[in-house]
Amino acid sequence: MNAKEIFKTCIGDNEFVERLDKSVKNITRDGKLDQYDIPDIILIIVDILNNHTHIKFNASILGDLVYELITYIIEKYKLIRDPTKQETFNRLIRSSLQLLLLQPFPENCKCKCTIS
Repeated sequence: MNAKEIFKTCIGDNEFVERLDKSVKNITRDGKLDQYDIPDIILIIVDILNNHTHIKFNASILGDLVYELITYIIEKYKLIRDPTKQETFNRLIRSSLQLLLLQPFPENCKCKCTIS
């Protein structure tokens, strides 16, 4: 499966969509999307990893999955209107993702992805 297919599978899960809506409301409670919201966005990715264990993918797809998620959130909730802010936000997401992928996964992690 590629990132788009994985994300479509997740969006088809009503429970995930409810958790996503709740997370986005939490993210946007201050009326904006900024660098302080990146950890919450990464937690949505962790939600996908932990609650969709039947989906198998590797770390190379994880970055694409993050961008699918970010694009969906930004478009659905119309969060970033200034293109210059979106580029800055994308750079922060890339950096955060690189840090996430550098962290070793513990043996008892629920996720089924393989880091390669």
